[in-house]
Amino acid sequence: MEFKEIGQQLRLLRKSQGVTQPTMSKELHLARATISAAENAGNVSIKTIVQMADYLGYELKFIQLSRFPTLEELRLER
Repeated sequence: MEFKEIGQQLRLLRKSQGVTQPTMSKELHLARATISAAENAGNVSIKTIVQMADYLGYELKFIQLSRFPTLEELRLER
């Protein structure tokens, strides 16, 4: 997963929970521009990404990659 995809997922989760960038930035003590940068694959630390995920009730974890293609990858080959 690339940072762009992580940012898109964070934005989707934030919006689905009805949380605005200003609200999240205030509660996490981060600049709103930092929240925006994270959602747009900007230059932010992994600590910021983890804080945002935690705030939204999620966690990041490492999983071993499969050597087999995912269903999404197979669909994209068509």
